[in-house]
Amino acid sequence: KRKSEDDEERMQDTKGEALSYVSKKAKNEDEKQRSAGYHLMIPVIPPQFSAAKCHHAEKLANHIHSQLGLAILPTDVKLITKPEDLYQWSILTPGKAALFNKQLSKHSTGAYIDLCNGVGVHFKAVLGEGTADYEQEMRLITTSIAFDALEKKWRERFNAELAIREALEIEMMGIKGENAELLTEIKALRKAEATQTQELDKAREILMITSSILQERESKACEDSQKITHAAAYLKLGSNPGSGT
Repeated sequence: KRKSEDDEERMQDTKGEALSYVSKKAKNEDEKQRSAGYHLMIPVIPPQFSAAKCHHAEKLANHIHSQLGLAILPTDVKLITKPEDLYQWSILTPGKAALFNKQLSKHSTGAYIDLCNGVGVHFKAVLGEGTADYEQEMRLITTSIAFDALEKKWRERFNAELAIREALEIEMMGIKGENAELLTEIKALRKAEATQTQELDKAREILMITSSILQERESKACEDSQKITHAAAYLKLGSNPGSGT
């Protein structure tokens, strides 16, 4: 009874180690997928998976990734695949075909070791028929991501140009205000200039009239002076009648 309890405790510890190991790997893989724009679902850990088995399954998952570029969790690696799956197994050594008669969770630790030692040597992963749909979906996702990035780029450029346009409009409003003030000042200056011109015209007219009056007075003064001179000469001759003989 004590032995069975110890075995059960070891099994629980093994399950705990497997859960911790795979959860950590799944978390790292999930972070990679999220950074690429995808979301990865973490599956339920089969109770048959120990930490050692997870380590061996990880080697198969790494082989699939390096060979085909597919990101597969260690717990999702299949030995018995369907035609619609993303990958298939190509058996290079016929003697190793028996390893693919059952799934990983059904294998013993020894079979796991054989799988790890034989991957890429006695068998390898090849693309399955489901890859076409997968690649098409990935192309659509990649195209969508590219469009989103392009849209973001154009939206940022549009917002930047809109901000510049708004700044220019504000500047134009300020310039229009300054122009309005300048026009008001110009109108005031023109009005003052017109007033000064009118005053100068009046002053010029007054000067012309004054000049004409002065010229008339000067002319009359000359005439009067000549008359006085003639009169004085006449009087002088009249007072000296013998001076002419």
